[in-house]
Amino acid sequence: MAEEIPIIPKVNTLHIHSGNIVNWNRLKRKPNQTPTEELAECVSGTLTACLPTKDRNELQASTEWDCKHTKFMETLPADERGDLKVTDIMPVKRFKEIMASNLTEKDSERWEPQWAIRYSVLVKCRGIIKTKGYILKVDRDIKQRKV
Repeated sequence: MAEEIPIIPKVNTLHIHSGNIVNWNRLKRKPNQTPTEELAECVSGTLTACLPTKDRNELQASTEWDCKHTKFMETLPADERGDLKVTDIMPVKRFKEIMASNLTEKDSERWEPQWAIRYSVLVKCRGIIKTKGYILKVDRDIKQRKV
């Protein structure tokens, strides 16, 4: 069996921005879903949406990748920007599984999540979430050999 060619072999910094997940039709809030599970679903959905829009040859040579779900990107008006909350970082094992299922096994190696931010905007006096999304930063040392 031929070995899969990595899609992002030189990328050592990856930023993932889900956009406004309130507008994702396929993202359904599940009872007892943890923030980590929701974040995992957003990362997977963003990678799935972003990858087909990128030139694979360009990704092969890139050292940084800003992966954004452009269909749901919105600029928050200054008066609606509230406090940003830093959430739990996704476990490395779960992130590796997501990367392997959306890219290749080699692309999923040696990543270390650095931080994740969950943001939301509420409609005043009604408690309805108008906008919600995640931004995640992960790094890897591409020079490090797998042990």
